[in-house]
Amino acid sequence: MCGTGSSPGPAGPAPQWPGQAQSLVDAALADAGGGVLLVDAPAGEGTAEVVEALVSRMRGADGAVIVLTGESADLAGLARAVPGLAEVFGGRWDMPAYAPDALGEIVIRHLERRGHEVPDDVRDGVAVLVAGLQEPTVFAAHTLATSLSRMAASRTLALADLQGPVVLTGGPTAVS
Repeated sequence: MCGTGSSPGPAGPAPQWPGQAQSLVDAALADAGGGVLLVDAPAGEGTAEVVEALVSRMRGADGAVIVLTGESADLAGLARAVPGLAEVFGGRWDMPAYAPDALGEIVIRHLERRGHEVPDDVRDGVAVLVAGLQEPTVFAAHTLATSLSRMAASRTLALADLQGPVVLTGGPTAVS
């Protein structure tokens, strides 16, 4: 769950014991306080418990606008696992998949926001890596960008910096 402060779920603190999800959801809703609370709900341990706690609180509360995001299959599984999920969310929108050039731009922007200089040859190399992603998602693009940022030898990225994360992303074996 993503929000402004403590947020239960895969992107924030996950429940460590049964029943903890409710207090984590309460904290996230309090932090969102009339704003927007973005809940990322990938399939995984604890997600159904968090969403169930969220549905329980949404039935009797006003306040934050809550947006539930996730892969279609994951959300369908949650809808089966959490009774009432469809009742508390007013609409559903399917978003088309990102094209490789858009994912590449996400990677580049991520790197530039962290202070990296990204020369043209590295941009081309990133495009090759993104085209080889096994799952062309924003999450995969951010994972790639984070790996590149952590493994960079200097502020200015070089093609050599693209060699390490390739194994992590399932992309091509070399970029030249």
